[in-house]
Amino acid sequence: MCVLRDSQPDAFSEVIDTGTMCMAQPGCYQRYIAAGNPNASEKILRQLSVDRLEQIRVHVAENPNTPIETLADLAADDSPEVRLTVAENPHTPTAILEILSLDDSDDVRFGLAENYRTPVFILKILAADLNPYIECRASQTLNMVLRQVRPAA
Repeated sequence: MCVLRDSQPDAFSEVIDTGTMCMAQPGCYQRYIAAGNPNASEKILRQLSVDRLEQIRVHVAENPNTPIETLADLAADDSPEVRLTVAENPHTPTAILEILSLDDSDDVRFGLAENYRTPVFILKILAADLNPYIECRASQTLNMVLRQVRPAA
């Protein structure tokens, strides 16, 4: 398990589930902070998007300034958690969300199904999912979204 240094502010003392201690990994803390920095350069985010530690890649995927090309690459990451985080990023293009709606991971599809920012046509795809939990959640989200979109009578 990778844990950030206790001497850092509380916002950065969260646990990073990577299977090893962060302090045992050279530069882990610095990479984690850089991955979440909204002012990080595209080059830095691109480099961190292939980091060996999953939580670093997750942090890149949630960064609102991660370039679309990098989000597209992260959408194909081996880690379902990374792919789910790409799906939750408000800047992820619809084309990537559509690909993720067919993801092998139930968690990724469920994350899309419960996200009110997921486009309606993708919610409709998920409402026909073979997994009954995903199907139900997508239908619920779709109903909520459609009720909010309808003009008042």
